[in-house]
Amino acid sequence: MLTQTSEWKDRFDVAPWMVRIEADNESKLSKVSCVDCFQVRSVSVDRFIEKIGDVSGSVQYEIRSGLSKVLSIE
Repeated sequence: MLTQTSEWKDRFDVAPWMVRIEADNESKLSKVSCVDCFQVRSVSVDRFIEKIGDVSGSVQYEIRSGLSKVLSIE
């Protein structure tokens, strides 16, 4: 599954499905961004050409939590 990433806005703080991602060496993002857990898509892994960045385990947990709220799953 894949989610949309976009520029972080302070107003997203109240939305539990918007997960903040810091711009750092691990994420390789140029600015503070967020994952919008409402924008979920299924994509074949064969379509991925190269891995550009990564997120920490804690951010992965927050994304998992956001997805569980949006999709009503545990």
